[in-house]
Amino acid sequence: MHTKRLGDMLLEAGLITEEQLGEALKYQAQEKERLGTTLVKHNYITEKQLIDTLRIQLGIEYIDLSKVDITPEMSRYVPKNLAKKMNVVPVRVSRDQLFLAMADPLNFMAIEEAKRTSKKRIVPMIASEPAVRRAINVLYGNEGAARAMEDIRAETAATRETEPQRQQEIQENKTPMIRLVNSIIERAVSENASDIHFEPTEDNMVIRMRIDGQLQQVSYMEGKLKN
Repeated sequence: MHTKRLGDMLLEAGLITEEQLGEALKYQAQEKERLGTTLVKHNYITEKQLIDTLRIQLGIEYIDLSKVDITPEMSRYVPKNLAKKMNVVPVRVSRDQLFLAMADPLNFMAIEEAKRTSKKRIVPMIASEPAVRRAINVLYGNEGAARAMEDIRAETAATRETEPQRQQEIQENKTPMIRLVNSIIERAVSENASDIHFEPTEDNMVIRMRIDGQLQQVSYMEGKLKN
């Protein structure tokens, strides 16, 4: 991957002037943000221009995260705190490669950290910053729900639990069902959802949330639910 700086790329593409770059660098120092974020925020360039420049100059693939279903198991390759700190989200795995959606594919520290935690070779992909943030919320929001569902299935299969133990778990909010509901509510808050819809069938549960006025499916859970 080339190590050319973003500012130089945009200058060569004729998208900004030296004066605009100087102004943006001052804003960046004050606001402690990535240069690309600063340039878009202050309307020097559009997000599409930023993405196109990085995609062409670096020769990496653009990914539209709104059209991708990221499986919950991806969360085990990159920890939630790292994903949020670096604004990256794992998309898929192929043998020894981890495809990583990034708002800033020039963030080599993020690539190295993801490589260390996943023990995979990182293939960076560029995505818009809002799309990456939303994908992080979706992936790691579903992570807690998925763990709770596994525990619910295990609890249903087990027959040795005593009633006193169960009552203590309920009082401490530790039962899998309570953790599942809490995870869904936390997800709704992070997405600014106005309402939550649970649509159970005989063998599964579909969860939808109304986000920005649109009802969207956010999770699909297989298996019967028992409290």
